[in-house]
Amino acid sequence: MLLSDKNRVFFVKEKDPVSSFCPVCLFLARDFEDLEIIQKEKACRECTTNFKYLDLESWEKGVRPSVEEARAKMQIYIGEI
Repeated sequence: MLLSDKNRVFFVKEKDPVSSFCPVCLFLARDFEDLEIIQKEKACRECTTNFKYLDLESWEKGVRPSVEEARAKMQIYIGEI
C-alpha cells in the first residue's frame, strides 16, 4: 500500500513491491497517482490512457506496445528550454 504526506511517499510492506518505473514505457513514475496506477494497471497513467482505453480487448489479453511505440505517443518533452 502507498501512503503520502505532502512531499513524502511511504511504502507499506506488501507481498508484491510496487515498481517506480512503468513496465510499458520504462519511464519513472511522475507522481503519487502514477505509482498507484502502476500498482493497479501495471502501467503508468499515460500508457494506460494511450493504450488500454483505446483497445481494451487487446490490453486485457496482455498485448502491450513496444517501448518505442509508448514513448512516441507521450506528451513529454525532454531537452533544454
